[in-house]
Amino acid sequence: MNNNIERPDRLWAMLSHLAALIWLPIYLISAIFLNIPLYIPFINILLPLYIWQRYKNRYTWVDIHGKESVNFQLSITLYIIIAIICLLLISPICGIDFSKVATNDRLEKFKFAYFLGTGYFLIFVISLYQTLCSITAAIQAYRGKNYRYSSTIRFLK
Repeated sequence: MNNNIERPDRLWAMLSHLAALIWLPIYLISAIFLNIPLYIPFINILLPLYIWQRYKNRYTWVDIHGKESVNFQLSITLYIIIAIICLLLISPICGIDFSKVATNDRLEKFKFAYFLGTGYFLIFVISLYQTLCSITAAIQAYRGKNYRYSSTIRFLK
């Protein structure tokens, strides 16, 4: 642990990484108690961005980790959007006709369900990667160690 970094500095740096995961309890609680999985778009970007903007001038460590967290969350959001667009572009190649899904054609319903399951699985894998990396980064930030996310596009320098 780096003893040169003050505790509030390390705490806010850790929270800049964990704030991106606030969507997870909101999603799970709403799915369990309301039977409606609620996802608030871009909350994974907005909360780390708020923490970074609010504390970057006060704490140098928050500036470093907040910027890293925002870059990673922007990248993850971009990857999910690209995955959704790719799935929509691939659907005609797979023979999925969205207009026939509402009919009683079992083959079309099966193809649509398989396609939808593939999309959900892809988004699940990306979200799992986001969760594990954010927790690892938060632990490293609190320990006073520098952490760089892999597969991150550096939007903010």
